[in-house]
Amino acid sequence: MTDSGLQRGTESSAVPVAEPAHRLIARLADEQPGLQVLALGPLTELAATLLEKPRSYARLAGIVAMTGVVTGASQEEGVGEWNAAADPDALAEVLDGPVPVRIVPHEVVPVGPPEGKRAPVVGPLGTLTAYPTPRFWDLATAGFFTDPEVASLTTGAWTVDLSDDPGRLVRTGHGDDVVVTALDAEALDAAYAEVFAAE
Repeated sequence: MTDSGLQRGTESSAVPVAEPAHRLIARLADEQPGLQVLALGPLTELAATLLEKPRSYARLAGIVAMTGVVTGASQEEGVGEWNAAADPDALAEVLDGPVPVRIVPHEVVPVGPPEGKRAPVVGPLGTLTAYPTPRFWDLATAGFFTDPEVASLTTGAWTVDLSDDPGRLVRTGHGDDVVVTALDAEALDAAYAEVFAAE
């Protein structure tokens, strides 16, 4: 994996999970009260959990998802945002479900390599990229997940465009779901530096 920091060809103590992802989510929700999900890709498996195991799904405490676009430009013509556009129906089902969702849309993620990731443990790893102005979507979303104070938020009920601009989010009224409207790049950098600091 590019820029992952993982060594190829080395043995690992990690044990692959054979259980389908949506059933694993349901089982963990039943076993771990207050479980929250950090979703960094399409919400297909969460929607499948909601469909197949609705009682287990309802036990989730919350979902944080890197998905969608609100006011920003589409990532490509006919694609509002890639994670959402890969399965917009799943995103719509999750937004309509019983578990509160916090969304980090792609346009709020700071542009450029985060300085905080240049800490001793990581160094330049992951900040050197072929893209001239990369956005570290997953990293920023994980930062918000661990420290919600780095974000400005708006709450409401949301729907998602399923056809013309898949992944485009529209607020439809009052509700419990949250969309991040801004991220504090300096606060995120401080969080990254702390996480990646040498012991």
